[in-house]
Amino acid sequence: MDKLREGIITMSNSEPNMSLSESQNSILRQHLDSLMSCLQTTPNHPPYAWMIETALQELDKEEGSDEDSISELIIKNNDSLPRAHKIMLKHHLEKMSERGEIVMIDGGRFLLLGESKHLNSKE
Repeated sequence: MDKLREGIITMSNSEPNMSLSESQNSILRQHLDSLMSCLQTTPNHPPYAWMIETALQELDKEEGSDEDSISELIIKNNDSLPRAHKIMLKHHLEKMSERGEIVMIDGGRFLLLGESKHLNSKE
């Protein structure tokens, strides 16, 4: 992000543009800092498979847990989830079901299958 920020500042001060004044450069840097601080480039949470398996283990419902319950627990335990959390959760639930890591039963509920492949490592 630093290279992007510096590239924007360099371009804004190059031909055919007039060079920005010191105060304009300062304002531009402040706006870029504010904008780029909102962009999260590296996830700051465990992998979704681990979070899903942990949630299913904690919920421990014999009849399985629905997507909303899983999501609520993941949100409660992780404060830096992406804005697209619901979409990503749905995607990972589907993929994990396809791979046989979890089971989806009637009514869109999910269950763990025996031993977890992801709980021992957050990587």
